[in-house]
Amino acid sequence: MPFLHDTTALMALSFVLGLGLHCGQPITMMLTFSSSAGSRSGEVLGLRITANHLTRLVVPTIFGAIGSAFGVFPVFWLNALMMATGGGLTRAGLAGRPAERR
Repeated sequence: MPFLHDTTALMALSFVLGLGLHCGQPITMMLTFSSSAGSRSGEVLGLRITANHLTRLVVPTIFGAIGSAFGVFPVFWLNALMMATGGGLTRAGLAGRPAERR
């Protein structure tokens, strides 16, 4: 976005970015709903939303403190570590499921 100066190009890029960022929410909602116990889907979805909002509050605060104390480099490595850990946990969770439920 910083390299675009035309208003139309900025609007188009913002639209595509918004579509890409917000397509994940319905998918994760359905995955959460389908993997929860039969009568506990409301509780699981509530916990998902709570964790999402808590992450939006806590992570910028912690990463901002780390970035101001040590610079930007450790923030990128911590973000990469968090993403790799999440991917590893997802793969480990999928490995225990039958093939038709993956």
